[in-house]
Amino acid sequence: MSSFNFRLESLQKIREAERDRRREELGKAFAARKVLRNQQEEVSQEIQQSQNASRECSQPGDVDIDKLMNFHRHTLVMKSQLEQLGRQIEAVDKEIENRRRALSAADQQVKVLEKLRARQFARHKYEQERRETKRLDEIATVGHLRDHMA
Repeated sequence: MSSFNFRLESLQKIREAERDRRREELGKAFAARKVLRNQQEEVSQEIQQSQNASRECSQPGDVDIDKLMNFHRHTLVMKSQLEQLGRQIEAVDKEIENRRRALSAADQQVKVLEKLRARQFARHKYEQERRETKRLDEIATVGHLRDHMA
């Protein structure tokens, strides 16, 4: 009996490696988005703290204008950073979508080869069983002829 040999096995391994690489790239993009979102949260908290400090600084009584202006400037800088982080997150989200599509395409290519392999294996198994049945029929026929001749 012959063993099954899928002629496109090396191509399948290349496509599986490509799919795995795409999956890893997508994971890295998700990690980058998580880092940016964490930074965004930290900046938002810092803005909130700066605004609270500014409110406390502007309470009735002695008001330190320089301190108040520094809080205001710091808040503006943080808001600018927050906007920049928002733009970076949007860019990463677009990249995630591109990588998701690339992974889907790579996965589809692997599935096509897997289906082809399964069909070829089924055909190989069928042919092998057919040859075995034919061989057993021939043995039975020869045995029957021997019994009949004897």
